[in-house]
Amino acid sequence: MTTARAVGPVVRAFGPLVRGLRWTPIAGAAGIGVVLVVLAVRTGDPGPGIGALRATAALLAGAAGAALDDPAAPTVSATPLGAVVRRVLQLVVLVVTVSAAWLLLLAAVLVGIEPGLPAGVAARLGLEAAALLAAGLGVAGIAITVERRGVGGSIAAPVLVAGVLAALVVQATWPAWTLLPLGAGDPRC
Repeated sequence: MTTARAVGPVVRAFGPLVRGLRWTPIAGAAGIGVVLVVLAVRTGDPGPGIGALRATAALLAGAAGAALDDPAAPTVSATPLGAVVRRVLQLVVLVVTVSAAWLLLLAAVLVGIEPGLPAGVAARLGLEAAALLAAGLGVAGIAITVERRGVGGSIAAPVLVAGVLAALVVQATWPAWTLLPLGAGDPRC
């Protein structure tokens, strides 16, 4: 089989696969993130901007997991493309979309409060956002596998939010356990 023959079905399935994704969770999370970032940038202080970016990262990660829900998965698993290739393409599209949305919001915060943001905080926030996205998609993948009807991804958002809240409580209770990247007010930045 030549490379052109192997890639052809993937390219033809890309459009319908993108149209079949649930975009409403991602659009809602991005919309809430825009509102949070705009309100935070208006203050001019880096603290609310960093908090808005963290909240938006958690929202987008949960939304990406919820967007993986595919009630038609058992039906389309018998197609020539196969279920694994469909999931990989869905993951690629979701990771690129969520990353682009978060990076645009990061750019808005950096432009809006640029002089007040300590060096290295943007990289730490990016690492945190990537970890949250990986956790959200991982929880969604496990839930979808266990559920076996292709609709377990909606479990990812509440589990992810509970995990982030637990991390914040642990960090507040035991400051030596820094579970999340450092904030703007932390002297170790």
